[in-house]
Amino acid sequence: MTASNDVKTQDRGSLVLGTILSVPLFLVSFLVVAVVYYVVHTFMAGSVTDGVPRFVELTATVISSVLGVWAGRWVCDKAFKAWSGWPVFVLLVVLGLLNTVAIFQGYHDGVWQAVLATVQLVVACVAAWFMAVKKVDIH
Repeated sequence: MTASNDVKTQDRGSLVLGTILSVPLFLVSFLVVAVVYYVVHTFMAGSVTDGVPRFVELTATVISSVLGVWAGRWVCDKAFKAWSGWPVFVLLVVLGLLNTVAIFQGYHDGVWQAVLATVQLVVACVAAWFMAVKKVDIH
């Protein structure tokens, strides 16, 4: 987020306000969509009877992260005239680092759960880089 001399003060103010308010809005949208998709995807794969195959969990993890970031960007684009995705990206990177520290401290239920959590945060960071920071359109 750089400020150039040809940008009006009012535009800078809306960019700053939109950026500050976009962080909680983005995170709530991300979490709701990612969790709902993950639960529906794994439930539809037969988690009620036999358990969920690891490939299904992995695909649900990857797709839920991408859809969560897309939903967060869509909501922020609709809610704010201008916003920057840098704080969201930095927050996701920090969460990824905290997840890594938690894994090394032994705070996961097993290796597979640690792998899933790491993959989800890495995919979310990559998706946030392209969708929130670079503002690349999916379609």
